[in-house]
Amino acid sequence: ILFVQDLPCGRHSCMRQCHHGDCDQCLQMALKRCRCGRKEKSVPCSSEFLCEAKCSRMRQCGRHQCKRKCCDESCPSCEQVCGRPLGCRNHKCAAPCHGGRCYPCVQTVVVTCNCGATELTVPCGREKATKPPKCRELCKNPSACHHPKRKPHNCHFGPCPPCHYPCNKPLPCGHLCSAPC
Repeated sequence: ILFVQDLPCGRHSCMRQCHHGDCDQCLQMALKRCRCGRKEKSVPCSSEFLCEAKCSRMRQCGRHQCKRKCCDESCPSCEQVCGRPLGCRNHKCAAPCHGGRCYPCVQTVVVTCNCGATELTVPCGREKATKPPKCRELCKNPSACHHPKRKPHNCHFGPCPPCHYPCNKPLPCGHLCSAPC
């Protein structure tokens, strides 16, 4: 006795004798069009036919192609990392690929005075345009002349101010030099 019941495909009937449980998948061959609609092929009725054609449509980001095999033009969103340089020019965008502008860099940079005692935190990319913070510490640079100490002055960038102490080096005539160092 044949068990006459429609298979899940809805087009063919079960060919097995009367049985318990669900019917098997439909194995009758059917001419099917692929998901993208470009090709046709005879495959088992229960199988989906996917061709090898790669989708050339652009994804939502507008920068990358879909490249999915046998795409029905409902391309998935881009899964690549954006990777474009951020406004700071020090880092790249780590967000999933997107259209439009990237968010600003979230990193910060510490700008210090010359001796490192005073610091200022600024957004990444602004460190070169930011003046170093004023420091109240005394300059620790060694004297550039023969004097063991220089006149006390605050921490700074660049060369120290010239020495204002008298030179006091012996001159060829035997006198001491009275000019500023």
